[in-house]
Amino acid sequence: MYRYRYMANLVMIIHFLIATMIIGGTLLMFWFRSWVPYHLALVGVTMMHNLTSERCVFTVWEEKLRKKYNKAFELKTDFVGTYLSKIADIHISKDAWRRISMVFNTSAILLALILLI
Repeated sequence: MYRYRYMANLVMIIHFLIATMIIGGTLLMFWFRSWVPYHLALVGVTMMHNLTSERCVFTVWEEKLRKKYNKAFELKTDFVGTYLSKIADIHISKDAWRRISMVFNTSAILLALILLI
């Protein structure tokens, strides 16, 4: 039973690290030009996934693992919305976060392309 909890926590940590790489990578591009192609690929994959899928794969995995550990668990929103709500009592709907994410990803791709030129 506990292994599902640990696996869900591991998925959450990996998801957090990827999100941190996307956000932090936008800032790192100014200092480390060699990071630009990797960041562009990561943001591009994330953006394509946002366009083609309703939910993030990591969010789905985490939710499934947490439900195996705790049958009453229910994820009311996505990854960022859930943890912003728990940590800072900030509530963001799925649709609002999806729009924010698309704007950020588009901006990051444009910035990366400008830095590549």
